[in-house]
Amino acid sequence: EIALTADGTNHFTWAFGYPDDGSKLGLHDKKEGAGAFSLDVTPCVPTVATTPAVSTDAVTGIEEDGSGMTGSVPVPAPVPATLAPTKTTVDANVTALSAAASCSDYQHMVSIDDKLDMYYVVNRGAAGDGTDDTISVKLVCSGKRWVSLGVGPESAPARMVGGDAVIALPNDAVGLTNPGFYSMTSEENDGVNLMGNALQTLSGQDIVQNTGSTNVTFTRTLAEPGSGKNSIAVSDTADTTFIWAYGYANDLNLHKAFGAFSIPLSYCEE
Repeated sequence: EIALTADGTNHFTWAFGYPDDGSKLGLHDKKEGAGAFSLDVTPCVPTVATTPAVSTDAVTGIEEDGSGMTGSVPVPAPVPATLAPTKTTVDANVTALSAAASCSDYQHMVSIDDKLDMYYVVNRGAAGDGTDDTISVKLVCSGKRWVSLGVGPESAPARMVGGDAVIALPNDAVGLTNPGFYSMTSEENDGVNLMGNALQTLSGQDIVQNTGSTNVTFTRTLAEPGSGKNSIAVSDTADTTFIWAYGYANDLNLHKAFGAFSIPLSYCEE
């Protein structure tokens, strides 16, 4: 049991579940249904009236024995609560990298949030029919933590459920499945699952951590029909939406921050 401070600042956490879960205790709504706030409390001390007594005969609705009386006791004004931030879908600002000399270099950078940046380049494949077009990505995240970047379902591109994500786990060896493709069928831990080896089609994977950051690199094909993965579109008329997240530490668990962002994609031309 954690005691409350009778006269001072107290810290509270709160959560509520998904509306379709009814009364069942389950996972809280991560986007809007959890947070924390601090509140200064002051003991409630009833005040004694100093106004002259009023004859009960002159006041309607009050009996001589006091029954039927209603009123209020002055209380301290509420202190505004400081809520945990929530993430929303945004149109991110893209910066062209002037130092990029060729299409083997990252051409653009976008600041996803205050701890996560993404560098990328989109290239046409040798086939010339779009089947092997790629996006090469470098994620730079402050701190030592797992990092992910994915693509939501076409019907709701900013949603996690129905999406696929590339997740990098710094504690595990870099290889075929790390960074690797994961399917996301629910927001429960058991709904995020590593895809089979046949679907692990990334190339150029790497995970490097130093004192202050986690750096993840990979290249993925824009579209893999029949794989169950969501496609990344390059369009002159519409932006592409990505979903992202990073954790509190290196082990894959609840994310510390997450969200979605939309950017215009274009092929690199030399």
